Amino acid sequence: MIKTRGFGTRAWATLVTALTIAAFLVVLTAANPAHAATTFFVNSTKDRVDNNPGNGTCYTGVNILHDDGFIELECTLRAAIQEANANAPTVDRITFNIPTTGVATISPTRALPTIRGALTINGYSQPGASVNTATTGTNAVLKIVLDGSKAGSTPSSPVDGLYVTARNTTVRGLVINNGFRAGVVFDEVTPGEAGRTLEGCFIGTDADGANPRSNGAGVIIDDGEGNVIGGTTLAARNLISGNDNDGIFLSSAANGNSVQGNLIGTNRDGGNGDNLGNFRGVYILGGSNNTVGGNGAASNTIAFNDGRHGIQVQGVSDPSSGTGNSILANSIHDNAELGIQLGAEGGTGVTPNDGDNPATPQSDPDSDTGANRLQNFPVINSATRFLDGTTDIAGRLNSTPNTDFTIRFFSSQAADESGNGEGETFLKAIQVTTNINGNRSFSFTTDRGAVSEGQFITATATRNSTGDTSEFSKARVVQGLVIGGG
Repeated sequence: MIKTRGFGTRAWATLVTALTIAAFLVVLTAANPAHAATTFFVNSTKDRVDNNPGNGTCYTGVNILHDDGFIELECTLRAAIQEANANAPTVDRITFNIPTTGVATISPTRALPTIRGALTINGYSQPGASVNTATTGTNAVLKIVLDGSKAGSTPSSPVDGLYVTARNTTVRGLVINNGFRAGVVFDEVTPGEAGRTLEGCFIGTDADGANPRSNGAGVIIDDGEGNVIGGTTLAARNLISGNDNDGIFLSSAANGNSVQGNLIGTNRDGGNGDNLGNFRGVYILGGSNNTVGGNGAASNTIAFNDGRHGIQVQGVSDPSSGTGNSILANSIHDNAELGIQLGAEGGTGVTPNDGDNPATPQSDPDSDTGANRLQNFPVINSATRFLDGTTDIAGRLNSTPNTDFTIRFFSSQAADESGNGEGETFLKAIQVTTNINGNRSFSFTTDRGAVSEGQFITATATRNSTGDTSEFSKARVVQGLVIGGG
């Protein structure tokens, strides 16, 4: 933020304003020549444009005179993006110091400029903001709101909160809500320009993360690879809830992206909020080789989405589309339909396994085309809890012969209405290899106390060579060991 101290009184400061501003513009232009990495300090919630884009100074032409005689050059978010675009290809920064005792709300009256220059927008720079440190939910404090209520978004003329085409761009610590077509859009224009990150944001809720302030969609990856929604640290966790359509949408041109560590459909505590579910949690429409989830802080919570599935993967006309999408350790539960669904738009039911008849073995019992190659899910035959608190889980997988798989096990309080599972609590992953007929039995024992009698066990199978993950298996209730005599 650029300031000059007043000379004695407010009246005197007003008299010298013009000379002071002129002097500072000369100094700033010399100190920040074009193509040097620059930090632009947003100090206003207004929506004014920059008065001279490309001169290295974010300045709308309006001077802010404070009561104590300080003078500032007004820098709005719109003006800062204009300057950053003009300053490409350097990686600039936009930070915030907007005078307010609460939340600062920026309400653009039309679409903000597309972000074409590499940039970090850091909402956590606003005084009073802080990143998440909680392992469950998020305790992040966000102080900058980008509000779409005045942007005029319509179906024929959609307006997005932030539209990013630049590589090496990070959006951090913003609340983006209330009427945008999508809160954030990542769109690769030049092939190979990967690397856009959204972290520590609330998309579709209020600044408290407790009430819906819906966009159409939360986040859209329209094109490109190497984009990250969330991340592997607690501070990177996004809250993406309350949106009218999908929480996160990946198009057919979105390949090799990561969705990790987010709360999708929940309130800020990770629980069920009032109307905070998205229509779907994550929708992959033809995109391939994307990763959803991971271990530790990379695990997403995808729950309470009240229109369709927690995660839906759909192929399009190309039979190789919508494949290789790895759905790893997540907490997926209480969604309107399936936890994971592989199939076409409108599909609601479980995609049945094929080739699962030992009496008529095939050369390849799971050689399908379609979403994630319609990877077969495991079959759990038993889940028995012992007196020492451990639980034995046994079952089998029928799939591609002589192939390595990772089977991930989950427990839940209830089965889905379909009878198949959702996976609320990740238990363990094991490695198996199918035989010449594509079959493999498996078993493992949980840690003590990991599962209670009456809970349900379900599992997914991921083909290691391709990354394709199945739907959840049929749920099996945990039975207590019966010890009896004649």
